[in-house]
Amino acid sequence: MTPDFTDHQLGQTNLLVPLETAEQHRLATIRMAQQCHRSVHIVSRNLDPAVYDVPEFCDALVRVLLESRRMKVRVLVHEAHSIVQSGHRMLAVALKLSSFVEIRKPGADHKDYNGGMFIADALGFVTRRTADRYTGEANFNDPREATLLVDEFEEMWAKSTLDSNLRRFVI
Repeated sequence: MTPDFTDHQLGQTNLLVPLETAEQHRLATIRMAQQCHRSVHIVSRNLDPAVYDVPEFCDALVRVLLESRRMKVRVLVHEAHSIVQSGHRMLAVALKLSSFVEIRKPGADHKDYNGGMFIADALGFVTRRTADRYTGEANFNDPREATLLVDEFEEMWAKSTLDSNLRRFVI
């Protein structure tokens, strides 16, 4: 049975949940996005359309960005060309709210990174071991692990670059 995460609260539910399907990743990510207030960090090869290119996720992100003007979303995506070509919904969010959303490409030191992560408010996370499989885990309240993931993200972000494919979406 697939958990729907409706009873999981960001910053409260400390339960490591193994994830094995796109639906599980999507549901956990949407639920966290609906509850965050400060920050979202995403690393993904192609901003996985099954997770991030769905109206529920983008609507939740827009809502929290408009409610909490201090909110920041930073995204590292390896395959920017493919998301631009497909008209990914996250690009529309980035264009509409460019002061709060930044999308970049990992630098040369991290070009081979093949995992995925979504971190909400440095409290909860959804991870993926490899881009081609939905094996991973989620926890809505593990600040220690979430902070380690944010640190890993920050290292990647510091060496990231703007991608010419994203130039009109990123300031």
